[in-house]
Amino acid sequence: MILTAEMFGDKWPFKFGCIEIIKNSMAFIIKTPATYQYALNGIAENQGYKKLDCTIWKNNPETGYKMSLSPILDYVQGKAAKND
Repeated sequence: MILTAEMFGDKWPFKFGCIEIIKNSMAFIIKTPATYQYALNGIAENQGYKKLDCTIWKNNPETGYKMSLSPILDYVQGKAAKND
């Protein structure tokens, strides 16, 4: 599934304009345009995928902390539930 910054507006937490989400059972993996793969959830992390880091994850300009991944996770999990 391809996700874009336009789909999420100011809630988009990534430095790239689009990413691909790969579902492996209940693990969700982010594939960047450069084909690097990162864990989007703990299940993917437990399967050995790299944790998100500052190379792709934006800081919230108001707080300076990393932006929330909740909008992305909610969307992906909702789509996965409909397809299962």
